[in-house]
Amino acid sequence: MEWPYFCGQRSLSEDFPNLDRNFKYGVVYYDGQMNDTRMNLDILLTATLPNYTPNHKPATVINHMTFTDFVKDKNGKIVGVKVKDKIDGKEYNVDTKIAVSYTHLTLPTIYSV
Repeated sequence: MEWPYFCGQRSLSEDFPNLDRNFKYGVVYYDGQMNDTRMNLDILLTATLPNYTPNHKPATVINHMTFTDFVKDKNGKIVGVKVKDKIDGKEYNVDTKIAVSYTHLTLPTIYSV
């Protein structure tokens, strides 16, 4: 098996012609050849950087929290999530445009709101 590698937009377009052209970079890896935990942590930490790319707004990453409900505006549109801290039991409202539930690495759920 080949080793994982990073590739740019040109390589992505050549190797994966059906892929959305808006992608600028990618990682190609083969099952069993990459430390997924380290990659996931790197993605999360990169998402928190302000202006990582032009007009990029940093993400808020939380841990040891339990999703309890969505926060909706008067029209019923989801504008956030309610979470409960599993350590001290406090509850918080988190404003959001996108919520990603990564409770299991193989079953991500993305809520576009």
